[in-house]
Amino acid sequence: CEQEYNAYSDNFFMSYYTLIMQNIKDSDKPKVQAIIQQTMDNRNKIGLVIQSIDKYISEIEKQADNGDEEANNILNVYGRGLEDPYLGILYDIEQVYMQGTLELTQYLLDNNNEPFMRIFINKKKYNDLFNREQDELLTEREKERNGTLIDGEKFIILLTALYQDNLIDETGKLIIRVDSSDTK
Repeated sequence: CEQEYNAYSDNFFMSYYTLIMQNIKDSDKPKVQAIIQQTMDNRNKIGLVIQSIDKYISEIEKQADNGDEEANNILNVYGRGLEDPYLGILYDIEQVYMQGTLELTQYLLDNNNEPFMRIFINKKKYNDLFNREQDELLTEREKERNGTLIDGEKFIILLTALYQDNLIDETGKLIIRVDSSDTK
């Protein structure tokens, strides 16, 4: 379930990271790598929750196959779509990616905005979007310092805008090519 749902987001985030790494100075790479590491650590923690749910459902299926009526009722609820055992968890992954994307973008804008300006064709649109989201991130951080702070739906809005502007393909990968000769 997790792999299918988040493949698009995985592809975007990793291609964005890769493109940034190809277009920044070597001295800037450790900071960017730290951002990606934190994002992936947060994503993997959520992945462990999904694995736990998968294990639980597998156990319930075994119990139902052995005639356990309560287990069968639980599976019927999930099977009919009355309750999604993954509700909210996959959305949390989108939140992690949005936060990581904002941090990568903010790093670019603060330290080397040239790749950003060459990646995004509608510079004003994306600069406004990232600045608005960054302002919300900072406001949320002041209010609450634990857990993921960014709304996962905003990540989907970002991906939709990128797709509509032909900046990512149907798999979520960036299709932008940036000349990196002057950034090394």
